[in-house]
Amino acid sequence: MVEAGLLVREEDGEDRRRVFIALSDRTAEAMARNFDRLGSGIATPV
Repeated sequence: MVEAGLLVREEDGEDRRRVFIALSDRTAEAMARNFDRLGSGIATPV
């Protein structure tokens, strides 16, 4: 999913053993558009 650009890996600056996974900007925007279409009121990416 990272290679497809859906997620991004973010290294933990304090613990090199840990990696955080987050939505890519493109994925977050696509999800926000879908929530808008559904009328859920949760359109703001976090």
